[in-house]
Amino acid sequence: MARPAPRHQGAQVIRGRFRRKRAPRRHPFAFQDWRAPFAPPDERRRRALANALTRIALYREPRWPLAVGGDAGAAIGLTLERLWTNQVVDVRRDLILSALWISAAAGDPASQLLLRVMREKIDELEPE
Repeated sequence: MARPAPRHQGAQVIRGRFRRKRAPRRHPFAFQDWRAPFAPPDERRRRALANALTRIALYREPRWPLAVGGDAGAAIGLTLERLWTNQVVDVRRDLILSALWISAAAGDPASQLLLRVMREKIDELEPE
């Protein structure tokens, strides 16, 4: 007797068809910690965000792993190159500013200043 084909993990059969289960949305505003007012650094929150960002790769961006790792120079350079010149206005903006937030939360004064300036600039461009 033939064994049934192995099912993919995370799939379920509904009315004879495979359908992927959707992951529950835990937080509707993922990677938007940079939008919140800057509070005293929360090391656990910073490490959790850095861990989540290490799993993401930005295409053609060699400084991304350094910026996610906490290198303030890489995060500042990435922000100025990609965001100050308005090259990026999609989800990558939130990822880049989250990497900047990681170095700002670590206590880098230049990152904190640039994060404040970028918040003001984005608020001017996108009033809510």
